[in-house]
Amino acid sequence: MESTWKPYWRRVGPPTRVVLLRRPDAWRYAVYFEGPNGVADGYLDGLAPGGEPEEAKAALCHSAARIAHRDLEIAWQPPAEPDAWIGLVTSAGPLPESDR
Repeated sequence: MESTWKPYWRRVGPPTRVVLLRRPDAWRYAVYFEGPNGVADGYLDGLAPGGEPEEAKAALCHSAARIAHRDLEIAWQPPAEPDAWIGLVTSAGPLPESDR
């Protein structure tokens, strides 16, 4: 009997938005996906909390693409509050053939 189990990136849709937060101890992030239970969050490794937001945004774009198994383009909105940024995913490429 063939298994019906699927990895998470095949159960949720593409990412819709990302959130980046600077905290005193680290950069935190969340990636929101279409579909049920579609959120991944964590810390950005290797970045100093006092670092530049542009560097953290680039690191988050890379991490989100790795998590989603897709190429992503993200449009960042102006910050609504200090040390918090929201990005809208404007383009999410297809899953690689090996991930389908």
